[in-house]
Order: sequence, then structure tokens, then C-alpha cells
Amino acid sequence: MEATLSAFENCLQTADAKCLKGSSSMLMEYRTPIFHIFSDLIVKMTPSSSISPTGPPSEDRSVYEQIRGLESQVALSEGKLQESQRCFDSVISSLASNIESTVSCVNDLKSSMEHNTDTLASLPATIAKPSYAQVASLPANVSNFTIAPPPSEKVLLVRPLESNADSSTTRNKITSFLLNKNLPFRITRIKNINNGGIAICLTTDEDVNKLSQELSKNAGFASFSVSKPTLRKPQFILFGVNSSYNKDSITKALLLKRDIFKDGGLEVNFSMKSKFSNNWVISVSPYLYPVIKDHDHLYLNFERVRIETFISVMQCSTCGSLGHTRNHCSNTNACIRCSSTDDHDRTSCNLRCINCTTHNARFRSGFPENHGCRDKNCPVLIQFRKRTIDCTDYGR
Repeated sequence: MEATLSAFENCLQTADAKCLKGSSSMLMEYRTPIFHIFSDLIVKMTPSSSISPTGPPSEDRSVYEQIRGLESQVALSEGKLQESQRCFDSVISSLASNIESTVSCVNDLKSSMEHNTDTLASLPATIAKPSYAQVASLPANVSNFTIAPPPSEKVLLVRPLESNADSSTTRNKITSFLLNKNLPFRITRIKNINNGGIAICLTTDEDVNKLSQELSKNAGFASFSVSKPTLRKPQFILFGVNSSYNKDSITKALLLKRDIFKDGGLEVNFSMKSKFSNNWVISVSPYLYPVIKDHDHLYLNFERVRIETFISVMQCSTCGSLGHTRNHCSNTNACIRCSSTDDHDRTSCNLRCINCTTHNARFRSGFPENHGCRDKNCPVLIQFRKRTIDCTDYGR
């Protein structure tokens, strides 16, 4: 009997341990029938006289106390199980409410994404892409394009006195000298110029003067000329000059205006042919520029000639590129409208500027290309004109 009760107690303890891990309702259903089965078995195995309403006899008191103890453990376990069940139900309820709110948010996001997708899909139909002909027919708005001014640089020119010298040799000699001396000059760049020379760009006039002194007193540069660049003289263009005039006759006719050119300061440069006359370009001293500009005209003998400020930019008549002339061009003859070298009708081809195309390919500048290379509103031409203005002394 005692062995049976001990086994029953162990079974209940095992059930208690499982109730903390498993489902409360399942374990409750599992434990209660076991208790009743063992209780019935004990009653059957115990004589009827051993258990009476008045209490157990003394010899079976220990068995009775064990049964009561087991009943107390069962009641305690039932209480723990009920508490666990309540906690479990509370957690399930909380999770269910959170899941509902999460599902609602997901549905809202899904609906928003579908709406945005539909909106994006309808954009191509709303915004029609213009054709090439429509873009080409639009007026050029290049005149409103602002180009940031280049940083202010001070320049020192170094040229070899001997002919047939190479700029790379001059550059290497200067670079070696600067590295060995470790001079405290801030040099921004060194670029090649004509006649085997180089231009050293610095940040201040003081650095230019100091570097010029260092090179002049060094015996290794005795065969080099060191100088500062001189500014260009301002120029004017005279429109519609009679074809009978040449350089000498124009000079004499202008010098008759003694109120302006009494001290000279005039040089006739070159002419450009027009349909019925010629346009002449002249250079004047910087102090004369504001005086002539205010007149907006000059007289050749007794003939009034309209004038404008002339900003000289070299442009090749062979390939249309800026920065050189046809005498120094090795490129193939190209159309000035579309920059193509193919044989085609050059009066009706689509406009395409060779200078903006090249600039965009090198610097990704995004300049418009739907104009001819001689268009006065060409962004690259505006840049070249700006450089010419910066290098000209207008008497300011």
C-alpha cells in the first residue's frame, strides 16, 4: 500500500512539473482522472472498516494523512494552473491586439505603394517627351547662362632664348629648380606656351615678384627670359568701310581726328571682307578706349563709320574649333552647322556645335549643342570671350 501511494505521489509531482511547462487546461484534464483512479484503487484495497465516517483507525492513520496531503497538493497545483491559465490568456489577448494593429499598418503601406505605383506609371503619359525637331526649334536660352569667373591667378612667363626649344624641357628645368630650393611659393599650375616657354600660375603678385627674382639671379636661367605677361590692347571693329581703303589710308584718315588720336595710340590690325565692303579691326591705347566707346562711331575723312568693341577669339575656319586658326589645323574640313565631316547638304543639316560637343565630352558640362559653332550665344564661345576680356587692359 505504501509503495502504491509513493508511486502515486511521484506521478503527481511529475504532473506538477509538467503543468508549469505545458498547457494548463490540458494538464488539468490529465491529472484529475489519475487522482480518482488511485483513490478508487486505495478504497478497494483497504477494508471497509479501515475508513469510516468517524475517522480512520489508528493503524491506518498514516495512510489517511498521506491521502489528505496528496489532496492538498492537488488543490495547490490546481490554483497554480488556474493562475497560469489567466496569465496565458492575457498574453494571447495582448498579442492578438498587436497583430491586428500590425496587419492594419501593413495593409495601409501596401495600399500607399499601389497608389504611388499607379501614379508613376501614369507620368510618361502625362509628360510627353518632345521630339528632336521640337527641341531644335526652341530659341536658344544660352544668353542667360552664367559662367563662374575663373579664380584670380598671377602669371610669370619663362621662355628660352634659343630657338627650337621645347616647352617640356623648360618645364622639367623649372620643376627641378623649385623642388631643390623648396621655395615657399604656392604654384597652382604650370602650362605650356609658344616658343618653348611655360606660364607659371601663382596666387599673389608678391609670389610672382619673389620667384622672378630667384630665377633672375640663378646662373642656370641666364639663357631664359623671365617676364610678366602684358595685357592686350583694347580693339574696335569698324563696319562697312569702303573697299578702296587699305591699312595705310585708314591710319592716315583716323589720325586726322586730332582731338582723339593727337598722341597716336592707334594701330590698324586686319580686315574682314563683307558682301559690299570691308570691316576693319583696330587696336588703341587703353586710355583711349573709354573715349572712343562713348562716341560709338569714328570718321574716315568725312565718312561716319559705326564701331563696336571687338573681342578677338581665334576660331578655325576648317574645323570650327576655337583656340586656333586654319594655318595650325590638322583636322578634316567640317560643316560649321552640324560639325560633320561627311559630304552632305550643308544648308539644311541639323545644328550641332562642335565646341559644346567636345566640351561636354571632356567636362560633362551639359552645354546645349543645338546651335552652330559660330553662334554668338554659344557657351564655349562666351567662355573664350571672357578670357580675352580678362587679358585686356581697358583702362580701368
